[in-house]
Amino acid sequence: MLDLDLTITKEDEAEELVIVEDPENGIQNLVIDCEEPIVVLEQLIMEVPREPGDFFKRLLQMNRSLVHGAFV
Repeated sequence: MLDLDLTITKEDEAEELVIVEDPENGIQNLVIDCEEPIVVLEQLIMEVPREPGDFFKRLLQMNRSLVHGAFV
């Protein structure tokens, strides 16, 4: 993370959890959770619309093309 010039804003070593940011590259409150053997990245992309039906349908469609990941 340091090589990527990400600023660590919070760290919980016991939970293997780090929150980083890089505002110049649109990264704000990116949660990195190390759950061996995987790394979980959580980033708020946008708020859910008031009428979410089509929104959730599109997210499910996009999930089909992701090899290792999902929009949730």
